[in-house]
Amino acid sequence: MYKICCVVLVLGALASASLQSDKSEQFLKCFPNNKLSASDPQSISTLLAKSRLKFSIDFMKKVLKQTKTGDNFFFSPHSIYQALLLALFISNDHTEKHIKTALQLPAHIDKLDVLQAFKLDSEFDKMRLLNGSVSYEVRNVNRFFYEQSLSVRDCIGKLFQDELAPLDFKTQPSQSVQQINEWVSNQTKYQIKEILSNSDLSEDSKLVLVNAMYFKGLWASKFLPQDTKKEVFYTRHRNTLVPMMRQKGNFRYLISEKLSTHVIQIPYKGDDISMFILLPPFVDPHGIEFLLEKLNVDVIAELVEPNYMTERPVELGVPKFTVEHKLENLVPILQSMGIGDLFNKSADLSSFTGNRDIFFNDATHKAKVSIDEEGTVAAAATAVFTFRSSRPLEPIKFICNHPFIYFIYDNVSQSILFIGVYNTPA
Repeated sequence: MYKICCVVLVLGALASASLQSDKSEQFLKCFPNNKLSASDPQSISTLLAKSRLKFSIDFMKKVLKQTKTGDNFFFSPHSIYQALLLALFISNDHTEKHIKTALQLPAHIDKLDVLQAFKLDSEFDKMRLLNGSVSYEVRNVNRFFYEQSLSVRDCIGKLFQDELAPLDFKTQPSQSVQQINEWVSNQTKYQIKEILSNSDLSEDSKLVLVNAMYFKGLWASKFLPQDTKKEVFYTRHRNTLVPMMRQKGNFRYLISEKLSTHVIQIPYKGDDISMFILLPPFVDPHGIEFLLEKLNVDVIAELVEPNYMTERPVELGVPKFTVEHKLENLVPILQSMGIGDLFNKSADLSSFTGNRDIFFNDATHKAKVSIDEEGTVAAAATAVFTFRSSRPLEPIKFICNHPFIYFIYDNVSQSILFIGVYNTPA
């Protein structure tokens, strides 16, 4: 099955591979108040992955609280994290400390360590994108769109030469919106066509940070279109017919006593990336809420371990669906996570221009996922699962005909790229 996911995060601001040694020197010259530790970039990347996972879980729980009960939601914690890293790199003093707290970064890790690991990861992303031998596509790109009259520090220009894009916000804000939207559309293969509206930018706009993420993959074991039939999807308040994709095969599967749920891993070709589905019993009308409460970093880290789940014969059923979700105002969520003054006039983003003349006023995030037979309930079907496993060789029925949680995990970057809750057919 093809799985197409794309996402964009935008932060808008208003007025008020180990690296070469010369690159490290640029870091030190650009950020004289920071210092590189003796840790190698790869070990910092590992720490960064753990912090990103903690952030992903915490952020998901915050999103759930502001999502109407029973609604679908889908977003990329990886994209949001990447955009906030860009904000971290141009921050100073108290603003830098607050962003580090929100990003769950260890206190002993300096911003320069994070920047060096970020650059290493970015180079790897470029190599993976250009590698024609992989059977999936992951695109993760960042941009600083800034008002062209701003005097950007020379060292920032050198460190982020691939990410900087000057625009004429002052006299052509509408055209700037169009240019940003076109860039996003191109990076996401036209899946997300409008992240900003004309009202989002004005002549006072100074800086827009954008992260765009795109993923397209084929299932390692495809669903056959002729096996897709209309079946009932059961929800708390109504039942709806959905196209249910079916197949029988061997999948890593687990009955989790910790989560009181069934878990399955559905790999994409190449085995680097998989979809995990967490299916609570339908007998509990608050199964999704209780499951999210139990999720934590340690549990997720266990689930994604290669040998944690056992491969079993499974009769699998997954709805064919498309979900598009926009988180328009992320500020309250980020502030509740300790982001501090990033979104008010006291923010210190002076690493960008050398002056404290800009701050962020808003953040928006948009994500889309399409799942079909190629990549990633009729009859009297029931949705009640037992938490006692059947005989080892007996095929397990894992039919997603009631609300479930799903996430797409990249084993290479050790990141949750996308995560969502499928509560009801659109």
